[in-house]
Order: sequence, then C-alpha cells, then structure tokens
Amino acid sequence: MWGFVVGRKRGGLREAIAQLYYSGRRGYVVIVERGTHTGLRRIRLENIEKLRRGYIVLVDGTIIPLHRVVKVLDDEEKVVYSRSTAQDGLETE
Repeated sequence: MWGFVVGRKRGGLREAIAQLYYSGRRGYVVIVERGTHTGLRRIRLENIEKLRRGYIVLVDGTIIPLHRVVKVLDDEEKVVYSRSTAQDGLETE
C-alpha cells in the first residue's frame, strides 16, 4: 500500500512512524537492543504510548531514542523506513 521506502532525510524516520502510528495501522519498529540474540528487537506500534520529536515512549514507560530505530515495518512486514541493511529482529514484544 505504501509503495515507497523513506530515505535518510532529516525527519524521515519520525514521519514514517507517525504515518503508521496516527493512522491506527499495525506495524513494528525495529530497534537496536543489546542482550538479544540478533542485537535487534521488534516492538509493536500498539505498545507505543507517545511519539515525540527525538524519542518514543512505550506503554510501560520505557523511553527509546529514535537513533536506536533501524527499521519501520507495516502490518504486512514490508519496510516503510530503513536506516541500514540490518536483518529483521527476532525478538518481538
């Protein structure tokens, strides 16, 4: 449906998350996470309580800076935003 991958322009990451988050669609944010098998973790958009300028706040109060986000996936797990060629995370919240 989206038909595009947002590039690395300033604000592109937040814009990609906002498109899914505020539309009510399902999807994932893939972040860099130490202590996991792959070094990455997928977080469902439903677990995000607030989207701020430089970070996201999860329902449990955890604050994740946007610089840790490497991918944004839609509900069909298609890439909406990609910071690198990192593999999809295996750890899902």
